[in-house]
Amino acid sequence: MRTIKRKDIPLIVGVTILILVVFNLLLLHKDQALRKHVNRLSQQPHFSPSFSPLLAAGAQPFCFTFLGSVAGEPYEPKLVLLTFFSADDCATCLQEASLWDELQKKYYSKGLKVLGMVPSSDSLAASSFVEAESLSFPIVYVDSLYLRSGIGIPCTPFKVLLDSTLTVVYLNGPNSELADQLRFKKVIEKWCELSL
Repeated sequence: MRTIKRKDIPLIVGVTILILVVFNLLLLHKDQALRKHVNRLSQQPHFSPSFSPLLAAGAQPFCFTFLGSVAGEPYEPKLVLLTFFSADDCATCLQEASLWDELQKKYYSKGLKVLGMVPSSDSLAASSFVEAESLSFPIVYVDSLYLRSGIGIPCTPFKVLLDSTLTVVYLNGPNSELADQLRFKKVIEKWCELSL
């Protein structure tokens, strides 16, 4: 059996480190490719055969009545951003909630209404999440089964932008990458600039 000479140890350590670095870079590249693939898939929602026509752009409007802060006075927003989410969603996807809150604060006075739509089975966890994140937009608790079969939400967080007639004009699925979340925010800001 051949013994390792003292002068060969740095070379062996160097080669081992080089192999580990190359392997790590390959894993990082594969991870990035998989994340891009997941994000691309999330941008193309897959609806069940019984998916609700309410989610098709230009379809029948959602039925909502908004009341303002003055004794039940009707409030008619020019744009409504419905954010369907659950406290069980992936943590990186839920980081986008701060952007929803920024949109609410920036454009509410101009006519944008942001509503958080949360499964009723998730009400306690969602309340804790909303409080921890200091979110200022209202939360509506909806039956979990109705979210999937009645409205047709394929996965959460899922965002639906409605115009002043409460007709769907834009859909966006989960965004786990910050760049995608910021891109979504820019799209909503463009809608606000054009509509408000």
